[in-house]
Amino acid sequence: MKHTISLVIIALYLAACNQTPAVSLVTPGATPTTMTTSTPTVLSTVTQTPTDSPSLTPTNTATLTVTPQPTSTATRIPTKTPTPTPTVFSSSDPMLGQLEEEGFINQPVYRFEMRPSSGATYWSNQGQFGRMNFGGPDFEEPVPLDWLTVTLPTGQTYTYVQYTPPEFTTCRLLFFVSEKDDNRLIGNIDIAELNDRLSTTVASLQAQPSAASPLFCLPYGWGDINRNGKPDMPVTILWANNYTGGEVHIFEISDTETVVDLTADFPGPVYHWEFSPTNSALLVINSTWASHRCLYPDSPFGFWIYDWDGDAFVDMTSEFSLDDYISFLEDLLSPGRPFDPEFDIGPLISLLLTYDYSDQRDAGWGKFIKLADVSNWPGSEPEALEWLQSDVAHLKAEYDAGLPFTPVDENCSP
Repeated sequence: MKHTISLVIIALYLAACNQTPAVSLVTPGATPTTMTTSTPTVLSTVTQTPTDSPSLTPTNTATLTVTPQPTSTATRIPTKTPTPTPTVFSSSDPMLGQLEEEGFINQPVYRFEMRPSSGATYWSNQGQFGRMNFGGPDFEEPVPLDWLTVTLPTGQTYTYVQYTPPEFTTCRLLFFVSEKDDNRLIGNIDIAELNDRLSTTVASLQAQPSAASPLFCLPYGWGDINRNGKPDMPVTILWANNYTGGEVHIFEISDTETVVDLTADFPGPVYHWEFSPTNSALLVINSTWASHRCLYPDSPFGFWIYDWDGDAFVDMTSEFSLDDYISFLEDLLSPGRPFDPEFDIGPLISLLLTYDYSDQRDAGWGKFIKLADVSNWPGSEPEALEWLQSDVAHLKAEYDAGLPFTPVDENCSP
């Protein structure tokens, strides 16, 4: 029996050419502070931080809420300047001194916020499917140390600390375990080493720090997303206000001495605009399509749904019903009119990808090739049909060869 899924106003194809944010993320005006330790709460079980974020929750009725809006320019809602209370975190580990010598600072830590309800910084960006509210750092106040500390029933206490350079171009995520009067480092995560995409992003930001949008590391607090009794700290790494400009990593204390990234083996980044730390179903986007710079503004969007199977996160896309989402894509395509590549190729290929990732490749190809038939699009400009036929030919060769579907490289046009 398939789960059904609710996808709430996902920005399914913000343009890949919108990689550079329409509105830069704003660096907070607070002076860096240090943190003082406080007595952590002893938890009978590892608790999770509640969230109002939209989530991939299997429900009894599949729904897809889409609210089309007129095209508009992305705007930024002003924020208050944060005024954190200075505090101090102490550890004798030499890594802290080394980071400070390298110019890193123990910056205030902010939560990742999804909706414009707290007075934080938010943007609205326009996509094919309607207006989507983006989020960002909640600059109202930094999180307190006890929010970054968890004590297990076995007595171990763990603390999350992060260091960034003043330019906000990268982050170093540190995990400590308390021992008597000291905190011992057990995890030192350089985000640039997590994957090639982050390595390239950090290098680009560091090359022009004054011109770039800042990069933020925004934790959700300690939880146990996979219900295995081991504490984890999800962190959104955010550098742009579009659907490709961020990703979630989930760091788990797998044993008393080891920190692991539960998302390390995923085929793409965890989609940060559709993540909830209380929901183990994770939307993983295909970065090949998401990062492709296309001419059409509403780029194809492919994704998998990964969920915990008791031992690991695995691809369970075929276990979820996406019928309402497929119907929605089909409704965007209206044969009987001229074909507009800039707005029709996105939903057309997204339909194909959705079927493919749900283990329905042949059924998806049948629907795709039927919709792509040029006889469905009377009055189309010759260039538009040439563009469509070029994409069809490219994808047909991959379908016939049993290869993954990939974008056309020649500027997405013939």
